[in-house]
Amino acid sequence: AVLENYPEPCIRIKADGHEVAAHGYHHEILDRMTAEQEDTVFMRMVDAFQKLYGERPLGYRSCDPSHRTMDFVKKYGFRHDSTEKNDELPYLLQWEDGSSLLEIPRRDVDVQLFGIPRGGLREDRLGTPLIAKYGIPREVAAQLKREFDLSYEDGATNARIMGLTIHAYLSGRPSRAKAIDDFLAYTKQFPNVWYATQAEIADWWLKQECLWSAAAR
Repeated sequence: AVLENYPEPCIRIKADGHEVAAHGYHHEILDRMTAEQEDTVFMRMVDAFQKLYGERPLGYRSCDPSHRTMDFVKKYGFRHDSTEKNDELPYLLQWEDGSSLLEIPRRDVDVQLFGIPRGGLREDRLGTPLIAKYGIPREVAAQLKREFDLSYEDGATNARIMGLTIHAYLSGRPSRAKAIDDFLAYTKQFPNVWYATQAEIADWWLKQECLWSAAAR
C-alpha cells in the first residue's frame, strides 16, 4: 500500500541503495486471517513490488505471522525472511520437498528499547498485558553500545550480526533519533564493521552455506 500511495519516495529510497523488502500489504495481523485472506495479502504485496520496481521482493518480515506464513513466504519466491527472534545467527528453514529459505533472526527492537508508544495497557499476541513504558534515550544508546561491544569482541573469532529494528514513528523523534545517531557514530570508530543490508547478509550467508555443504561432501 505504501508503494502504491507514495511511489516517488519509494523509488528514491531504492535508488539511494537501501533494500526495500516486504512487510505485508497493509500491516495485517496474519494470525487472525484465513488461509485465503493471507494468500491475498501476499499476492497484493508482490504485485505492488512488480508494478513499481519491475521485480519481486527478495526479503520479507512479518510482525504477526500465522502458522502458515512461512509456507506463503516460500510459495511467493522470497529468498530470505527476518520474522523470527529465536537465534542470533541466520539458519535455513527447510521443507520436505527439499526447498529452503534463509531465516535472518532479528534482535533489538526500538519498541522494546524506547517503550510502547501509547499509554494504558495493551496485550501481546498471547494475550499477556504489557505496561506502557518509555526508555530514556541516553540509556538506550548506552545499552546498544554495550551490545555492540560484546558482539564486536566475539566477532573477532565468530560470525556475529547485530540487527536493529527502527520504526520512524517511534525513533524519529529528536532525542531518540539522536540516541540512534550517537550509537552509529560510536560503531564507526571500530575497524572491520560491515553495515550490510539483509540482502547482502543473505548473499554472504548462502555462499557460506554452499561452501560448508561442499566441504561436508
